[in-house]
Amino acid sequence: AATTEPTLTTPKDAKQRSPVTAAQRSAEARFHLAQKAIAAGDVEGGLDLLFESCRLDPGHLEYRQALREAVKNVQASPRRRR
Repeated sequence: AATTEPTLTTPKDAKQRSPVTAAQRSAEARFHLAQKAIAAGDVEGGLDLLFESCRLDPGHLEYRQALREAVKNVQASPRRRR
């Protein structure tokens, strides 16, 4: 009998996953808004939305990766002095 190796969910597979609960749908909507906000230059607003997405659906890897990447980018950027 052949054994099968466990498969990991790839980012491509993660995008195909449909939200099931209201919290997951809300997290997905906030995630898409966060992406748009960051792309438009509103990094602070985008980070808030990413934090909320992770809070609503903590097991969703794509949200956590996006948050981690956004925080790294903010930390790496030179801070503006007032």
